[in-house]
Amino acid sequence: MSLDNTGMIDVMRAERRRRLTPADRSPAVLPIRKTQPTFPSMITLGRGRNNDIIVPDALVSKLHAYFRATDGTWSLSDAGSSNGTRVGETALVPRGPGNPVRSGDEVTFGVQSFRFLSATALWVALRR
Repeated sequence: MSLDNTGMIDVMRAERRRRLTPADRSPAVLPIRKTQPTFPSMITLGRGRNNDIIVPDALVSKLHAYFRATDGTWSLSDAGSSNGTRVGETALVPRGPGNPVRSGDEVTFGVQSFRFLSATALWVALRR
């Protein structure tokens, strides 16, 4: 049996989810720390320390993806990552156009999945 890169990522994602304990499934909030004023409308994400959002995972590229705010809406673009970026079930094209992302959408970087939330939705979720 031979698996392509996408197949391997799916296998790894399923294995990580299988191994999670209930404590591992508790919500995590990743802080945003704007590191570079050069692109004020962009929020970079990756495992490198110079990103605005740091995801410490070997399957996340140093610069994996970026969010962009335009006219009150958000989009997510893959920055040419090795292991892919998804919004829901939609795989983003590496270095392609941004995909709209809305509060409540699941976003995945490599095998790490997160929920994209507005400040209001996050506040409500944390107060529960």
